[in-house]
Amino acid sequence: MSGTIVAQVIAFAISPLMTRLYSEEQIGEYTLLLTVVTMFGSVICGRYDMAIVGESDEKCMFSLVKLSFWITLALSAVVSVGYTIYFRMSGSTEMAFPEVLAWIFVFLIATGFLNILHSYNNRYRDYKLMAAASITKEVGKAATLAGFGILHFGTIGLLISYIVSSILELWQQIKRLKNNMSSIKEITFDDMKKAAKKHIRQPLYSVPANFVNGFSYSVINIFINALFGSVTLAYYSMSYRMLGVPLSLVCNSTSKAYFEKAAREHDQTGDFHKTFLQTSLFLLALAIPMTAALMILAPWAFELFFGKGWGVSGVYVRYLAPMFGLRLIVSSLTPTMIICNKQRAELIIQVLFVVASCLAYSVGKFKNSIELFLISITVLYAIVYVLYYLYMLKLSFKKEMSK
Repeated sequence: MSGTIVAQVIAFAISPLMTRLYSEEQIGEYTLLLTVVTMFGSVICGRYDMAIVGESDEKCMFSLVKLSFWITLALSAVVSVGYTIYFRMSGSTEMAFPEVLAWIFVFLIATGFLNILHSYNNRYRDYKLMAAASITKEVGKAATLAGFGILHFGTIGLLISYIVSSILELWQQIKRLKNNMSSIKEITFDDMKKAAKKHIRQPLYSVPANFVNGFSYSVINIFINALFGSVTLAYYSMSYRMLGVPLSLVCNSTSKAYFEKAAREHDQTGDFHKTFLQTSLFLLALAIPMTAALMILAPWAFELFFGKGWGVSGVYVRYLAPMFGLRLIVSSLTPTMIICNKQRAELIIQVLFVVASCLAYSVGKFKNSIELFLISITVLYAIVYVLYYLYMLKLSFKKEMSK
């Protein structure tokens, strides 16, 4: 968590510089291009990367590593072509087709490889390495973003800073795995096939659920760009980015700790309601003051830190903060679905978020109002999050849920 805090502080500190070195249009184009990562990044390995953490057999674990690598390559190629076609047809960029394709492919490859390394290092609880990698990534991103901004590289500068930061993180994260490259090379196609079959629930249920989850938020970028243009998207992206800071600080660390403790309680007692309720109270104590502070201070703070005109992003934060407060609580507790083998139910819940996005889009288009669009997102998503939480609460009290 300390590594995450330092990394997020660096990311937060560089944001005011970003809004002064890059135009709203450039930030909007960059945001829409990176939407492919938020949409497909969590599933680019077929979710087999998640099975690396808990796999008891070492050979099967290395099979999962190699399998995830090849799936990443294949899916990155397919997704890159499809998203590039959309990106060009939407008129959101003047970059040539091959250039857009190359950027997207590199983004997805880097994301997939990092997913694998995160799971591998998490398996061995090498949190010092993971913390150092997070800090290195943000330092590299801050330095290159500022440098290319001063040189007026525009959108290309933002894209290069993202690639450089990903390479730096990969360089750090791979240190432990490098010692076992020979074991990975020995893995055969049959070994990967067995591992794929053993963890078939990952692509069958976890991939659709996580894709729909990523899509439900990523599609908001697409909707805003289509309805209100790239400048409004830039304002929204900054509000989303800042709201994501406390989410990253709390969720990434709390979720991992909750997963380990809840799984252990489930193995010992058959349920895990004590861990669920303790974690819920901890998250609630954080979410309430955070949400209140954001709703009161955001417009003033954004205008002060990000420059003239960016108070608009603060207004957007005021609309979105209640929903993000709920998201902070519920997202940290989602390992409940893995512990209980409820991936199918998780998929249904995530589909509700997509339905909510489409309903909000209809409101925004009919009223031609970004404010009503964001209010609709908050209200509809909040309803789904409350239902999601109540369902997980019920599961935490249930005995022998995995059967």
